[in-house]
Amino acid sequence: MEGQLTWAILITIFGLVFWGFGLFYLTKKRFLKEFDVLKDITPLPGIYNYWIVKSMILCGGLLILPLGLYGIIQNL
Repeated sequence: MEGQLTWAILITIFGLVFWGFGLFYLTKKRFLKEFDVLKDITPLPGIYNYWIVKSMILCGGLLILPLGLYGIIQNL
C-alpha cells in the first residue's frame, strides 16, 4: 500500500508540474524563439505548432491529475 501511495503522489506532482509548464513557461514568445525543432518536423507555421503543443500539454495534465488524485484517495 505504501508504494502505491508514493507513486500516486509522484504522479499528482508530475501533473501539477506539467500544468505549470503549460501555463507559465510555454509562452508564444519563448516557444517561437526556442523550439525551432518543430519547424523541421511540421510544415505548419509556428503559431499553429504553438497551439498544438500547448493543447497537448494541457490535455496531458488534465489526464494525469485525476489519475494521481484517484490513486491517493484509494490508498488513504
